[in-house]
Amino acid sequence: MMIPPRLCLGLFLVWSSSVLAQWDASRFAWYTTDAGGDFSSALPIGNGRLGAAIFGSAVEHIVLNEDSVWSGPWQDRVNPSSKTALPKILEFLRAGDITAAGDVAMGDVAANPTSPRAYNPLVSMDIDFGHDSGLSSYTRSLDTAEGTATVTYTNNNVNYTREYVTSYPHGVFSVRLSASQPGKLDVKVTLSRDRWVLSQTAGVNTDYVTGGNYIALKASSGQESDAITFWSEARFVNSGGSISSDGKSVSVTGADSCDIFFDAETSYRYPDETSALAELNKKLDTAVNAGFSAVRSAAISDFTGLTGRVSLDLGSSGDAGNQETPTRLANYRRDPDADPQLVTLMFNFGRHLLAAASRDTGPLSLPTNLQGIWNQDYDPPWQSKFTININTEMNYWPALVTNLAETHSPLFNLLRVAIPRGREVAKNMYGCKEGFVLHHNTDLWGDAAPVDQDVQYLSLT
Repeated sequence: MMIPPRLCLGLFLVWSSSVLAQWDASRFAWYTTDAGGDFSSALPIGNGRLGAAIFGSAVEHIVLNEDSVWSGPWQDRVNPSSKTALPKILEFLRAGDITAAGDVAMGDVAANPTSPRAYNPLVSMDIDFGHDSGLSSYTRSLDTAEGTATVTYTNNNVNYTREYVTSYPHGVFSVRLSASQPGKLDVKVTLSRDRWVLSQTAGVNTDYVTGGNYIALKASSGQESDAITFWSEARFVNSGGSISSDGKSVSVTGADSCDIFFDAETSYRYPDETSALAELNKKLDTAVNAGFSAVRSAAISDFTGLTGRVSLDLGSSGDAGNQETPTRLANYRRDPDADPQLVTLMFNFGRHLLAAASRDTGPLSLPTNLQGIWNQDYDPPWQSKFTININTEMNYWPALVTNLAETHSPLFNLLRVAIPRGREVAKNMYGCKEGFVLHHNTDLWGDAAPVDQDVQYLSLT
């Protein structure tokens, strides 16, 4: 029977309205394409210590971070000539010879090496579904209220869903992959890192740790004997189908769904491999035993306990708010008054980032760096450090005024680490008997020495 054109149009409009209605214009950032190769377009989620940037590609690519993975151990960078250089610099400045003062600063005050440590990536997780083409009805979304990300699409008449959450209560990153038809989920999962991998293993139905299916990767932040070492592991729980391993990756075939639980621990917080692995195994054992639904529920309850404290209402955007986020951004440039809920979304997105990147995870919890906790590069812009002349302060501007006061806690923890370093630098560089000094950048070690070999930066304290 032929359906009348008016009825077709009516059905389409009803379907369109139902699809668009799920996206609260003040809450969701959503897209109909993947992030491509653009890291800044990936969806960022986190639990304050672990960060995940989700690209949503056909072969899923996830950049994982742990906030204490930096490029190396503590380094004493203070220039031994700096204490005697200060009187010379002052003498030249009083004489009006700024160039000579700058030359002395460059030679005798600049630290060696010139920069603190850089924030580095942890590992990448890649998930191959065998869906290289033919994806339709594609969406990926970030829920700024719940702190979760989702990717949905159709391939060969099967609807696929990817759910992502980083749990603060359980301390893990979790994934659920599912298909709308039984036995239609096939995935191959790998963990990888470009540098300083010390070991990598994978197995299924083994007696490894508590038994089960896993990929484990151990790596170092560099070649130094005291470099930061980390231990990472993903565990797999499949519903239906079969599971296998080639020793480096894990494959699930003919399943209904597959859950992944991931954690990493580092030598920054744990004195030896035994204690680090004990913490890693405790978190993963607890998460696997609880199951994905319970982990997700606990994570959402925790996250909304932060984000739900504040509600901003600038008015409704109407139809302008029903478009995907890139379209809304483009339209906003032409007519900002038409979409007030985009401003609300950006407000909520900012609070999401702070709640996802800065939580008290213990005495050595770390604050947000220049990129929050999300980074894919070994030499990121400005080393993705803590830039404390302005950027760190800007990161925490929303903390008190938007009722996220406890996100300050990691910043105070870093100050406790940095102040003793600053006392030593104040004494050894400037001859100060009391007080402490920090220059305009620091790292997870509380590095207090000057940064960069340039007069304009050497003067920043």
